Amino acid sequence: QGRVPFDLGGLGSLAGLRLTGSGSVDLYPAIFRSNTVLGPIISMSYQTGDSTEVILMNALLGENATASEDNVLRALAKLRRAISVTSDRKSDVVTMTVTLPDRMLSANVANTILKEAEQYHQESASSQASLQRIFIESRLADVQSELSGAEDSLFRFREQNREISNSPLLQLEYERLTRNVAIQEAVYTELRKQMEMAKVEESKNLPVLRILDKAVPPLRPSSGPVKTALTFLLLGT
Repeated sequence: QGRVPFDLGGLGSLAGLRLTGSGSVDLYPAIFRSNTVLGPIISMSYQTGDSTEVILMNALLGENATASEDNVLRALAKLRRAISVTSDRKSDVVTMTVTLPDRMLSANVANTILKEAEQYHQESASSQASLQRIFIESRLADVQSELSGAEDSLFRFREQNREISNSPLLQLEYERLTRNVAIQEAVYTELRKQMEMAKVEESKNLPVLRILDKAVPPLRPSSGPVKTALTFLLLGT
């Protein structure tokens, strides 16, 4: 078996790959077997051990298999059964094993699964960052309007009430208006900070998976179909 370590962090947090205390390593069996990740893979061509090219669907279902809806579902189901994912919560080490009839095919498919998963997580993280920035931007505009309204109310009150020291009711109203302005200013300031952070997150283009070594064909086949394993570490954030 060939083992491949790689790191996950950064945008992986926004995609659910690494969330502190979430037991995220347990998500990997579902992630790597999802239609989103595996769907594009079954129609791709891969090099086999005898240097020939084969479409994965044909390798799974036979050379005469067509890309019908039924065959796509069958191929996906068969590919899912060929993928084994184990995780160690203590060390945050995850191992994915791909078991196919050809050793080169096993390695190539394993590497492609990682590539598709990386692309999915990058797009997902980017989308989430954009949605967060848009939401904060909208909320910031609302709060700015509310702050302006609160400031106007305080200004008009002070213009109309030059002397309030002898009126408890006017003092109380002044304190209420002043407090409202202070609250809106605090909310506005916090949203401005969050807006800058959201812009930074949106502009990041960090790889979700930093692959140190690619999967390689195993030196010896197992008793059945050939297995290729990839091992990777999730780094805390």
